[in-house]
Amino acid sequence: MADNYLEKKMEEYRSGVLSRPYARRVSLTGSRPGTVSFKIDPLRVLVTDASDDVGRAVVTRLREAGCRVAFACADDKAGRALSQATGSRFYPESAARDAVADLKKAWGGIDVLLIFGQPMSAGEICSGLSRVIVVGGDPVLPDLAGCGGPSVNAISTVRLTADNVAHLCLLLCLDDSAFINGKVFD
Repeated sequence: MADNYLEKKMEEYRSGVLSRPYARRVSLTGSRPGTVSFKIDPLRVLVTDASDDVGRAVVTRLREAGCRVAFACADDKAGRALSQATGSRFYPESAARDAVADLKKAWGGIDVLLIFGQPMSAGEICSGLSRVIVVGGDPVLPDLAGCGGPSVNAISTVRLTADNVAHLCLLLCLDDSAFINGKVFD
């Protein structure tokens, strides 16, 4: 009996009787299995230099996640184009230091500071921030002794692609990643 049953089912399968269209399965959270999604509160992020591919990828990824992003760029034309493409706020490189004060007025402060190779003073870094991320070829964590404020991490761009750095920046911006502090990612 078992042999006939299996043969009959095989014939039905080959003739297409058993073939059903593939139904996508959805998890309890509504996303497809194998995907991870995070809820991110709209953060106010300042990127100090989006002149290269890494900076542009970071600005784009953060905007896609719903963050409010302001950035400085050495090339005014490229900066305006990125600003229009992503809906972020652009500052010429000469006005990058003034951006902190301007964003405090416009947005009520900054939550995350992404430093791309420009050293900033501890006073600028510690002013109400929750996260500081230093991005560069050979990053060094800034000395924030006595600051008692933000979590500070560094990302090396030597072996990572621009997209990997952007994803890592987004991960470090999450509130759930607040425990990650004083780490250098390379």
